[in-house]
Amino acid sequence: MTDWGLPDWRDAASYGIPHNWDWHRWRWEFYRRREDLRKYFDERAEQTYRSMKVAAAITLDENSIPAPDQPGFLVPCDIGLFGYTGVPNPRISQQPASVLLSISGTSSYVACYPGEHYSDLGFALESESQIAFVFELSRPLNRQIDQARRVLEKHQIAAAGKLLQPRLHKTKWLTYLRALDAEANGVYRSEFALILSNTAQSAHTSRDCLEQAKALRLKF
Repeated sequence: MTDWGLPDWRDAASYGIPHNWDWHRWRWEFYRRREDLRKYFDERAEQTYRSMKVAAAITLDENSIPAPDQPGFLVPCDIGLFGYTGVPNPRISQQPASVLLSISGTSSYVACYPGEHYSDLGFALESESQIAFVFELSRPLNRQIDQARRVLEKHQIAAAGKLLQPRLHKTKWLTYLRALDAEANGVYRSEFALILSNTAQSAHTSRDCLEQAKALRLKF
């Protein structure tokens, strides 16, 4: 079995200090457990590394290129796939913050107007905490909406220091990770339920917990 660098699901302490994790780290912990992201990285990592080494040799800066098994190495990615412009190694939990922040992007056909200084739109925004977007109706909407969401996230983090999330759910996130890791190890739900009963999630069944965890893994 491939080692994906997962903690011991039976021991919450093996996950480190999750209450110190920011939103980006939490997102990465769920996303690095995605099969499609893992496959994407593994299929492209070596070729990406070789290409980067060739390019670095031209500039005589080969030592600056991290290897695929090192933190900070990225496989270029369309932001529409996973929300990253580059996918780090999903076997590595502790990636550089600068890598995990690379989830925002813009496009040539989604315009963002923050603050009240853009009255040329035909109306004035009421405060600096508002943002207006312009969407192109002649292009697919899903991609534009996803990009707009990421731009909003970027601006909210800049303004508030973090993404504003419902406080209720964050208390469950560690248990969700443990549920995913338990299933990855072939653990029956009944066995995981014994651990679940000793956590703050005792009101949830193991099935509900795993379903919520899988949903969060696909769209954090």
